Amino acid sequence: MLAKSKDGRVHVATLGLGDDGHFASLFPDLPEERKETALDANRLIVHTTTTQFAVFDRISTTYKVICDTHDKVFFLKGANKFKVWNEMIASKPDLNRWPAQKAVESGGTTIIVCPF
Repeated sequence: MLAKSKDGRVHVATLGLGDDGHFASLFPDLPEERKETALDANRLIVHTTTTQFAVFDRISTTYKVICDTHDKVFFLKGANKFKVWNEMIASKPDLNRWPAQKAVESGGTTIIVCPF
């Protein structure tokens, strides 16, 4: 969910984190051309695919949109998601393995954990 502020930036983005470390349909080990698109500051959306879930074709916003968002709220459901989050935070920067690190590093990040 996205809501824009008066300055044109997204005010709030609600996000999740997958057990594999993906977020916003940006998956670990994105093919190079998809990663370049996701990182392109002149683009707003990116098409991604996955074989891990029933929905194969995905569309997402680019890192620019997500990182420029004033407030990023990650909702983590269950102990395993919180474990994945902590593993990501403790890891050295690695966009291939942890796509959400870039969003976290851009600031304005809050996490809400539901333990069950």
